[in-house]
Amino acid sequence: MKPGNKARTHLFLASYPASRGEITLALRVAYDLHEQGDRIVFLICESDTKILFGKPFEVVAIDSLMLDNYLTKLVQSFDADSLILVDLLSNSLWLLYLNDGKWFFEQDLVPVLALDIHDIAYQKLF
Repeated sequence: MKPGNKARTHLFLASYPASRGEITLALRVAYDLHEQGDRIVFLICESDTKILFGKPFEVVAIDSLMLDNYLTKLVQSFDADSLILVDLLSNSLWLLYLNDGKWFFEQDLVPVLALDIHDIAYQKLF
């Protein structure tokens, strides 16, 4: 980290179980940010936490959380500078299935970014 720069905190949200390929991509981004001195926290399904074993990142299992009820608390408790959706398509479909995800449109606490946008304009969802 350059002198005078504040370390930032990035929350990586992997809400969909078994998003292994997308998590691999997110790890590359997370390592780049970590090397700059930033703090990385993965909000991830319990079944995927093994992927992060031994990595220099914090992990929060989110399986039983209704995210709309907890994201504000998580963003505030980690003093997050960004929330990164590990995979836009699978996060969106999973949250739609759970009838969750309104938080992203109603909040103004943190910028939300997305990784691995898979031709979403041409994706036939249903």
